[in-house]
Amino acid sequence: MEDTIIAISRLRNKKKWAYSFHSESSLQTEEYLKNTSFEIQKLGKLVAEITDGLHSTRHYVDDGIIVLAVRNITEFGLDLSNKKMINQAEHEHFKRSQVQPGDLLVTITGRLGTALVYTSEKPANLSAHVARVKVHANKVNPYYLAAYLNSNFGKQLLNEHSIGSLYPHINVNGLQNVQIILPRRHIQDRIAQIMQDAYIVNKKKLAEIEALLNNFDEFVMKEMGLSSIIFKDEKDFTVNIKQMRGGRFDLDLYNTKYINLISSLRKEFNLNLKKLVSITEPITSGTTPLNSQYLETGIPFLRVQNISNEGILNWENCLFVSEEFAQTIHRSNIKDGDILLVIVGATIGKCAVVMGVNSITVINQALARIRVKKDIPINPNYLQAFLSCPAGQIQISALKRPVAQGNLSLTETGQILIPIIPDEVQNAITKEMEHRRFLIKKLRKEAKQIIIEAKACVERMILGEEEVT
Repeated sequence: MEDTIIAISRLRNKKKWAYSFHSESSLQTEEYLKNTSFEIQKLGKLVAEITDGLHSTRHYVDDGIIVLAVRNITEFGLDLSNKKMINQAEHEHFKRSQVQPGDLLVTITGRLGTALVYTSEKPANLSAHVARVKVHANKVNPYYLAAYLNSNFGKQLLNEHSIGSLYPHINVNGLQNVQIILPRRHIQDRIAQIMQDAYIVNKKKLAEIEALLNNFDEFVMKEMGLSSIIFKDEKDFTVNIKQMRGGRFDLDLYNTKYINLISSLRKEFNLNLKKLVSITEPITSGTTPLNSQYLETGIPFLRVQNISNEGILNWENCLFVSEEFAQTIHRSNIKDGDILLVIVGATIGKCAVVMGVNSITVINQALARIRVKKDIPINPNYLQAFLSCPAGQIQISALKRPVAQGNLSLTETGQILIPIIPDEVQNAITKEMEHRRFLIKKLRKEAKQIIIEAKACVERMILGEEEVT
C-alpha cells in the first residue's frame, strides 16, 4: 500500500479526494509538466472537433455498418472479433458520430484513454463510450497524439479529468482539457514511427501465435482421424417437426454442419463416443458476489477474462473474494486438472486446463467447471484440445441458446459428445499441445516486451530525457 502526505491546500485546489489524484505518479506527472522545455497545449486547442457517439438506442442488424465500442478499440488497432452493426439508414441518421479515415478514436468509459487513428476506408459509427477527435494535422501528428494518450504519462493526465470510481468516465469537456506536451514536429513524427514499428512487430508475433493455434486444430483432427470431415453449412435444409428437441426451434441445433459432424463422430467412434455428463463429475459453475464486493487480497476469483485465447489461465487480472463468500459457492472450487469452459457471452467455447492452483479458488457464473471422473481414461489436456478444435466448437455453437447474450446451460454442456481415444493418441496430442504452449508463451512475452520498450523510449522523448536521432 502506497502512502503519500498531501497538503490540505492541494485537496482544496484539486477538489477531488480520490487517492489516484494525489498518488506518487500523479505528483510526478505534475512535476514533469512544470519542468518540460516543450510547449504545452490543451487537447481542445489542437483539434477541430471532439464528439462522442449518440446515447440513443440503436437497432442492431446482422450485416451493416459497424458501431465501434470500447471493446473494439485497442492501441494495436481495431479488434472486430466482437462487433455490432446498424443499417445504412440509421448510420446516415447519426451523422454526428460517423467515423472518417484519419479520426483519432479515444475510449472514454471504463477502460479510459485507449487511442488509435482510424485508417479504414469502410464507414463506421460510434457508441457513446468512444470519442471521435478530428485533429488539426498541421498542428500535431495524430499518431503522436495516440502514442501520447496510450503512454503511462498520458493515461495519468486523462485520469485527472475522469469522474466516477467504479466505472470511470471522461466527458468531452474533460478530454478537451487534457494537457498535451508538444515537442517539435520532427520529434512527434519520430515518436509516432517508433510506436507504429513496435505495433507491426507485435502484430507479427501475434500472427505467429494464431498460426500455431490454427495448425494445432488441424493436428488434433488428423490425429483423431477426423480430417476428412467436410464442414459445409447449407443455407437451406429441412427438419422433421418430430426431431425438434426440447422446444428448440432455432436453426443452430439442426444445421447441416452440426448434423454431419455428429453423424461422422458416431460412425468413427461408435460405443467410444460418450456424452460429457457421463464421464465427468457434476458440471458446476459459480456466481458473482452481491454488488461486486471484491477484495484486494483473499480467495482467487476467476472470470472469462482469466482465460486467454490460447487456452491458458491468466492470473494477472484475477479478482479476490472473501472466504465467507467462497464457502457459499464451494461447488465451484477448482483444482489442477479441471477444465474451465466459457458458457456465457461472446467467447463461449473458450477453455483452459487448470494448473498451478495451490489454494481455494472459485469461479463466476460465466464459467463451467468440468472435472473428469477418476475411472475415465481421459487426459484433461486432450479434453481441452477436443473442445477447442472444430469438432468441439461446432457442437458448442449448436447447443448454445441463440439469445442476445449467448448462453450454454450446464445441462447443454453435458450433452457435448466426447470420443474416448487410445492413450497413445491422447499423449501425442498432449505432447504437441505442451510444445505449442511453450512457443506461444515465448512469443507472447516477446510481443509484450516490444511494446514495453517502445513506450519507455517514447516517454523519455516526450519528457525530453532522450535525444531524438
